[in-house]
Amino acid sequence: MSEEESQNSGKQTDPLLSDKNNKKCEQNSTIWGATFTLSNTLLGAATLSVPYAFRAGGMIMSLIIMVCSGALSFYSMHLLVKSTEISKRASYKGVSEAAFHKKGSIAVVATICVFIFGVVTTYFCFIADLVTPIFRQAFHNTSYADSFLTDRRFLMPVTVIITVFPLSFFKQITKLNFPSLLVILALMFVMIQTVVHSVDHMIKHGIESSKIKYFSFHSEILLAIPILSLAFLCQFNVFTVLKELKNNTPRRKHIVILNAVLSGIFFYTLIGIFGYLNFYDNTKGVILNNYSDDNVTAIIGRIAMIVALIFSTPVVFYAGKESLHSLLFKDKPMEGKTAIGVAFSLFTCSVILAIFVPDVVGIFTVTGSIGGNLVVYILPSLFYLKLRSDHLKKQKQTNFSVQNGSDTDPLKKILSDDPFSDEKSIDETEENRNENEKENQSENENENEEEDEDMDENNNQDQDDFGLHSKKNIQTDLKLDNPIYSWILLIYGIVSGIICCIESVKDLIHPVTK
Repeated sequence: MSEEESQNSGKQTDPLLSDKNNKKCEQNSTIWGATFTLSNTLLGAATLSVPYAFRAGGMIMSLIIMVCSGALSFYSMHLLVKSTEISKRASYKGVSEAAFHKKGSIAVVATICVFIFGVVTTYFCFIADLVTPIFRQAFHNTSYADSFLTDRRFLMPVTVIITVFPLSFFKQITKLNFPSLLVILALMFVMIQTVVHSVDHMIKHGIESSKIKYFSFHSEILLAIPILSLAFLCQFNVFTVLKELKNNTPRRKHIVILNAVLSGIFFYTLIGIFGYLNFYDNTKGVILNNYSDDNVTAIIGRIAMIVALIFSTPVVFYAGKESLHSLLFKDKPMEGKTAIGVAFSLFTCSVILAIFVPDVVGIFTVTGSIGGNLVVYILPSLFYLKLRSDHLKKQKQTNFSVQNGSDTDPLKKILSDDPFSDEKSIDETEENRNENEKENQSENENENEEEDEDMDENNNQDQDDFGLHSKKNIQTDLKLDNPIYSWILLIYGIVSGIICCIESVKDLIHPVTK
C-alpha cells in the first residue's frame, strides 16, 4: 500500500516496513513490552561478569567506563534509528545493503552472524557454569558424585536442549515479551542477593579499605573494557524490537532505547560495586562462582540466573538465525523446514563449541573485543556516515535541477524523501509544501510572524547541514546528528577493538587469576 492510499484510508504508515520480509510484521508491542525485550538482550549473562570487570579496572574507573559505554551504546542505537529513516529499511541486511550494496551487505550480515554465534556460545557456557554446582551439591556424598551427572560437558547440552531449544522457533520476537519480564525479575533477585550478601559481609567484617582498588592503570583494565562494552550490547535486536513497536515514531523508539540503557546502568552499578566489595581481588569471572556450592542463597541465585539465561538466549538466538537465514536464502521468508534447519544448525554448532570452552571469561573478552566493538560502535557509525553522505549528494543534485528549472515541483520530492524529520505527519508535510510554493511565487507575501521567526532562526543550519530542506522540519533534528560525533564513535570503536583484542589474546595465552 502506498503512502497516498494509506493517507486516504486514514491509516498511518511506517517507512521502516518497506522491506520485503517486513510486510507481514505485526506492530503489537507496547513501549514497556519493547523495553523488557531490549533490556533482556542488553542484560543477560553480562550481569555476572560485571563485578570481575570492576575488579580488573578499579571501582571508580570501571564505573566511569560503564557509564560511557552506556552513553555510547545509546548513541550508536540512535544512529541505527536514523539510518533506518534514511534508507527506509528495517533490518541489518536492508540498511547495510543500502549503504554498501550487496557485497558489503553480505560481509556485514556474515559478521553479525558469527558474532551472535559467539554470544550464544557464551550464554551456554554461563548456563554450564551455573548448572554444574547445583548438581554437584545435589549428588554430594552419593555414588553419583563423580559420574556424568555432575559433568559440565553432559549437563550443559542436556539443559539447553530441554529448555532453550523449544523457545528458539518463535516467528515474532514480541512473543518473548512476557518471558523477558521474567528475565528482569530473575536478574533483580540475583542483584538483590548479591547486595544483601555483600552488606551482611561488611557488617560482620567491616569494609577493608586497603583492599579496594579505585583506579587501575595496569594493562588488566583492558579486560574490563570489552566486558563492559558487551554488557550494553543489544544493537542486533534493535531493528526487530522497534519494528514491532506500536506507533513506532522516532520519539517512542528513543524512549525504549533510553529505558533499556538506564536499566542496564542501574543493574550493573549495584551488582558491580557490591559484588566487588564482597570479594575484592578474589572476584571471579562469574560472581556466583565465588559462593560455595552449599550456600542456600547462592543456589537460589544460580537457579534464578539459569531461568534468566534460558529466556534471554532465545532473544539473542532470534537475531542469529535471522541473520544466517538472510545470508543463505536471501529474501525467502523464514518459515517451514528452512527455518528449522537454520535454527538447528546454529544451535548445534553453539552447543559443540560451548562443550569445549573451559573458561567463559576468555570467550567473553574475545567476543567483546572483536564483535562487540564492531557491532556497537563501528557498523552504526559507518551506516550513518555513508547513508547521510549519499542522501546529501542526492539533495545537491536535486537542488541543482531546481536552480536550472528542470523540475516543476522539486519541493515535493525533497519533502517526501526527508529522513531527518523525526515526527512530521502527512498533514504537516502538505502544509510545508504549500507554504514553500507560496514563497516561490511571491517574496512579498504576508506570512505568519511565528513561521518567519522559525525560518530565520534555522536558515543557516538548513543550508549548511542538510542542503535544501523544509526549514520547519529542520527544527526536529537532533544535535547528535552531527557527523563529527559519528566519526568520534567510529575512531573509538576501531582503537578500542584493536587494543582490547590484543590484550584479550594475551590473557588467553597467559591468563590472570579469574
